[in-house]
Order: sequence, then C-alpha cells, then structure tokens
Amino acid sequence: MSSEGRDYRKFLKEDGTLQTRYLPRRVYTELVNDYRREGAIIDEVFDELYFTWDLNQKLEEMKKAGEEPCKAVAAQRVIDEMDDRDWWMVMSAFERCFARDFIANVDRWTDKLDPIYDDQEANGWRNLQP
Repeated sequence: MSSEGRDYRKFLKEDGTLQTRYLPRRVYTELVNDYRREGAIIDEVFDELYFTWDLNQKLEEMKKAGEEPCKAVAAQRVIDEMDDRDWWMVMSAFERCFARDFIANVDRWTDKLDPIYDDQEANGWRNLQP
C-alpha cells in the first residue's frame, strides 16, 4: 500500500474507488489501458456486456490465421469493430472496474504514481483534470 511511506489511499474517494481527477488525464489513460489488458478483467467486462462470444470468435480467428491467440489482442480487435454505443459501454465498464480495483493494483503503477503523489502532497490534493 505504500512505496517509501506513501499512502495511495489518498487517491481514493470515500467509497474506496479512485478519484480519477487526482490523476492527469494522460496518466489515467495509460493506467486504464494497462489494466484492461488483464485476462480476468477482459472476461469480467465482456461477460457483463455479453461480448464473450465475440471474443471467443476472435480468438478462434487468430488461431486459424496462425497467430498466437492473445486475449488482450483479441479483445482490442473486437473493441475496434464496435459501433460507438458499444465502444462507450465497454470503455465505461473497464473504467468502472479500474476505479474499483485501483488500490489493489497500485503497486504495479508506482513509477507513474509517485511523482503525482509527491506533487499532490506538496501542492494540496486537487483535481488535475476537469
């Protein structure tokens, strides 16, 4: 929970989810993109939104094409083919899961979070995006 004495819970709202505005948009986007490459998260989101069949079809296509089936690559290909409505639903679901799971995964992002944390501590915790 802490790298060099940092309390990353300061990035959270009272309900325990990430206060996204405490991160610069560029960093927030990087972290979400990293997070949404996890197989378990892909499964959760695609199951919730009924896109599991599409994902499995894409994995089969990859096998038939002689590609190494990779869930993250297949998921991105499915997402790239979605219409705007479905794309927004999927991205929103990934962001909700990310906000929920942020603190449990914080150790993997300390290299990006530490400078932001230090800046927030020095300047008062404030919103860095609208």
